[in-house]
This record gives sequence, C-alpha cells and structure tokens, in this order.
Amino acid sequence: MKINTTQLKDIIRQTLVEQEEGEQGEGRAGGGVGNDLWSEKYEAFVTKIGQNAKDPKTIAFLGAGKLDNDPDDDAFDFKEGGIPVAKLRPTQSEVDIDKSLVYPLDKNPKGFIDFVTLAGNPYTLGAPIITFNGKYVIDGHHRWSQVYACNDKASIMAIDISLNTIVDPMDALKAVQAAIAVQAGKVPQQHVKGSNLFKMGEADILKWVQGNVTGAVYKLLDQSSEASAIVFGGHEPAPNLDEVFGLSSQDKMDKELEDQAATEDPKKVKGLASYIWKNVATLQKKSPPVKGATVRGYMPQTDDVNWKPPLAKGEIDIASPHASLQEKKTYERWQQIAKIIKG
Repeated sequence: MKINTTQLKDIIRQTLVEQEEGEQGEGRAGGGVGNDLWSEKYEAFVTKIGQNAKDPKTIAFLGAGKLDNDPDDDAFDFKEGGIPVAKLRPTQSEVDIDKSLVYPLDKNPKGFIDFVTLAGNPYTLGAPIITFNGKYVIDGHHRWSQVYACNDKASIMAIDISLNTIVDPMDALKAVQAAIAVQAGKVPQQHVKGSNLFKMGEADILKWVQGNVTGAVYKLLDQSSEASAIVFGGHEPAPNLDEVFGLSSQDKMDKELEDQAATEDPKKVKGLASYIWKNVATLQKKSPPVKGATVRGYMPQTDDVNWKPPLAKGEIDIASPHASLQEKKTYERWQQIAKIIKG
C-alpha cells in the first residue's frame, strides 16, 4: 500500500506521541528538574538549576522559549542609562556594609567626594548594574547601595531589562539565573559576611565609621568646601547620637571618638557618620527589599558570563505558556527525523 507525505507525517507523529506517553513515567530531566520548574519558589528554582546545570536536558528545557507555542513572548528588551538610586528597590535581602562603603570611604576617598558633590553623576562603578523595569535591582546591589549611602540624590548607570509578559521581579531573577546556567553551565554564588546595611541603625553606622574610615577622606573634605558643607551642615539634622549612646555629656562623646578615631576631629567623625546615616536611613525607608527578596547566595552573578544573548533572543522560557519536557523531546526527534529524510 502506498502512502502519501501527509499520511507518513501522521504516522510519525502518532508514533512520537505514543513514545512520549510511555516516557511520562520516567520523571524528571537531570534527576530533579520537571515541568513545574518555572513555578517553583525562587530559592528552590536556583538550587535545582544549579544542581543540574551540566545536564543537557535541563539546559534545553530552560532554553526552550521558542518552542512554547509563542516564540516571541520571552524576548527581553535592553536599555542602558542612569536611574536615580532612590527609585530602585533591592531583590536581595542583605548587603555587606564593608563591600558597599570601604571602597569610597577608605580605599578611594576621591570617589566619595565625587558622590557627595554629584560630580560625574550618573555613576558607573566598574560596569552598569542590572535592573528590571526601571524599578528593581537584579545584580549590583553593593554598587547601588554604595552610591545610595553616599548620596541619596545620585543616579547610577544600569542595564535595564524588561519583558511585557512578566511583572514579578523574582521572575526576572529566574530568567537571568537561567541565562547564566545556559551560557556558563553553572550557577555561581557569593555570600555576605559583614553586617547587613539594611538592618543597621545609627549607632551601628557611627561605630563602623569610627573603626573603618581613615584620615584621607577627612583631608579631602577639608579641601572641598562644597563637599564639606554638604557632609557637615548641608543636610537635615542627624539623629541625636548622644541620646542613642546614653552619654551624659559631649565631652564623653568626644573622648570616645578620640579613642577610636585616633587623631581625627571627633566632631568631623560624628558629622560624617551622621551624613552616612541620613542616606542609609532614607534607603531603609524608601527602598526596602521587595517581598520575597532572598539572601545573596541565591542572587545572579553576571560577571564574566555572556548572559544577555539568550534573553534578548527569547530563548529563556520564562513567560507562560512554557514548553514541556515532552514538547522539547518531540521537537528534537522531529529534527532527527528531518535529518534522516533529508539525507
């Protein structure tokens, strides 16, 4: 009996369907990733793709954005420009104060003067940070918080990604992590070790300034009348640190500052701490972590990874509908059949 091309395709399609139905009991690709992966809570999602990032099936599943019945719903837009730090909210629940403030206040105090005076604003610290929808920090939390703590009126350069089919910043985090896994075959991690800037109070900031800021920044403040006026008198009254510490007199405060800040003018140490605290307090009040924000260990690490192409091309299957493992396998089998027929 002769059959035409259409009949042959129907037979092949039915055969593939029967094979897929027989494989549904096999469970999950990579020993831990299944069709429900995209609906997992963020931490579980990162853990699973990290554990299976070297599994070809998992990588194919993450990158099946063109196979989900809507080939255009997963393509992110990219835009680079300055964003006011106060308009952004972190998706990370912790920021190490040392990684945020040691560099501008100790290692590169000239940078602190620039921040205070808005010289060079908006700022690019090494590379632009990564944001989503112009509202959320995806990667670069320490750089963002560094600028914010030094001047809450400043802006920072960002690569802003957006996708009209998702609005939840946690989904944007998933998409970036998936792109990293696809490109790098791993999910890099870093962790916070120092005090969490989001949880520190005014007394904590004073103690940190006393213990970590050397004379260089004070000398530069003396040389810049503009910066000095802003730091030591150009902002709203700082919290009453005498009351915070329960000190009975200014003399006692000055003695404590002298002991811990060596030869620095106690009033300047207190003034600098008050200025930093003013900005940190604004950050904590106006820019708190989003609902569901996670610890740094689960956050995307985009350095040294070419993570953009899969998102720009719409290959990361973040938007619903999602391609299933079975659809991915069927697609691969059709490709194999096509190669056989072709040649």
